[in-house]
Amino acid sequence: MKLLTVLRFKADLELLGFAKRLMELGVNPVVEALIFGGDLEEAQDYVVRGARKVYVVEGDPRNLDWLLASILKAFELSKPDYLLLLSDKNGKEVGARVAQRLKAGSIADVVDVVRVNGEISFVRIVLSGKAISYEKSVTPTVILVSPRKFEPPPPQQQLGEVLSLKVPKPDERVKVVRIEEKRKAELKLEEAEFIVAVGRGLKRQEDLKIVQELAQLLGAQVGCTRPIAADMGWLPEWIGFSGKKVKPRLYLALGISGQTQHVTGIMDSKVVVAVNKDVKAPIFDYADYYVVSDLYEYVPALIKALKRLSRKEA
Repeated sequence: MKLLTVLRFKADLELLGFAKRLMELGVNPVVEALIFGGDLEEAQDYVVRGARKVYVVEGDPRNLDWLLASILKAFELSKPDYLLLLSDKNGKEVGARVAQRLKAGSIADVVDVVRVNGEISFVRIVLSGKAISYEKSVTPTVILVSPRKFEPPPPQQQLGEVLSLKVPKPDERVKVVRIEEKRKAELKLEEAEFIVAVGRGLKRQEDLKIVQELAQLLGAQVGCTRPIAADMGWLPEWIGFSGKKVKPRLYLALGISGQTQHVTGIMDSKVVVAVNKDVKAPIFDYADYYVVSDLYEYVPALIKALKRLSRKEA
């Protein structure tokens, strides 16, 4: 079995963890990688993490036409059984285009790989988290791996080949008019170690101030359910099946009922603490700890306690 991993950014190193998972299942895949930026020395970091051959392109992976051309060129040279991309917005778009061009199979949002009746199967969460699908595919197949599901393998002594790949810049079919950078607090919600999230239990947008104050005291980022972001527009991104999938050490859910769409996005959290005034809230069945309380009573009390504790430590 041969894998070609498309590593657009350093964070995509987790795709090499997919190969490690296959090894745990008794498969010894030949792993190759496609990286960007043109740094041949940096390519060695991918070699020591399992890539036997690394194709290095000078192009910018944020240019999707260039990314597509680079993948097709590397695929032609590598001839892999499976092409791996991270299943984010751009990964899904380019992955679909690659599969169409190659007339290959495509499996999106893969969260694990297992053996079923002795055969390798790819695991997906479907029906908004209500079911698990085990899927097989003919080769070649484009595999879109859900973020933060595999740990990057540690460096080890290994030799590999590094090749510079020349890919002409394609004609631009999309003109970038303006680039606006998000505020830093919003950049990497899916990488946060501590998250304070709110749901419809929050009645007014101005009440986000107390949630943000609590998050600041905890060193956490603020998240929310889909209605808060998509319907009300109070925050730019939401957590859930159709939004960000998170994996924090602590997830504090305030006024969140716990619909399947949301819970699917937090299932990899280490510890979930839920606060809801409804004793029958579904999220209590999922939480490690829960508090039956109105968030308008709980949050100010917790802020007061944290400030008191902070003064004592000072």
